[in-house]
Amino acid sequence: MQEKTLLKISLITSITGVALLFALSLGMEKQEKPFQLLNEEDYSTISGKIAKVSAMENITFITIYQNTPVNAVIIGKGYLNLREGDSVEMSGTVQNYEGKKEFVAEEIRKI
Repeated sequence: MQEKTLLKISLITSITGVALLFALSLGMEKQEKPFQLLNEEDYSTISGKIAKVSAMENITFITIYQNTPVNAVIIGKGYLNLREGDSVEMSGTVQNYEGKKEFVAEEIRKI
């Protein structure tokens, strides 16, 4: 009898906790920091409109505009369908390359 009671209590608590976390996540807004405020190695999400795309075999260079231009690098194939004027959201890290900050995107999606 005690095992059934414990099982019921644990299931109710688990379901309530998951529902509460889901409800809280709906009310949270994703806050996006401007690229200029990000530090090296920061993981972040940035968005903007593509101003320039330069694709090579395994790497794509993108310049997007937030308030200022941001240079982004995407390593890997499959991003050749990006065009100038597309609005995108990218998640990745800030890196320093030849004294300049650039965004190394791990994920990208059109918005």
